[in-house]
Formats: sequence, structure tokens, C-alpha cells
Amino acid sequence: MLELLKKLEDAVINCVLEGYDSPKGYTIMSGCSLPVETPLENIQTKMETAREIGYPIDPEKLQRMLGKQH
Repeated sequence: MLELLKKLEDAVINCVLEGYDSPKGYTIMSGCSLPVETPLENIQTKMETAREIGYPIDPEKLQRMLGKQH
């Protein structure tokens, strides 16, 4: 399970790295719907990662987050 949560955390970080400097802005969100079967741990991991990323976005911090071991 920890490996899956690390992949989820990395996916959030990579998405932010891709879109944070968009002139139209960037938001971390689940989309229009969230399947009821989604494990609570997945939602919590996404939210905790977003909080850890913080604002304003620091690309160097994101690279360090990608490199840290869990």
C-alpha cells in the first residue's frame, strides 16, 4: 500500500510541476466526480501532498519531494 501512496504523491507533484506556471492557473482537484470506492488513504495522500507543496510553488522543493525516500 505504501508503494501505491508514494506513486500517488509523485503523480500529484509531477502534475503540479507540469502546470504550475500556466498563465491560466492550476488547481489540484479530483475532477467532476470521485468514485465511492476510492480508498480514504488515497484522498488523504493527495490532500497532504497538496498541503506540503504549499504556495507559492517552488519547483526546486518539488524536485526534492520527488527525490525523498518513504
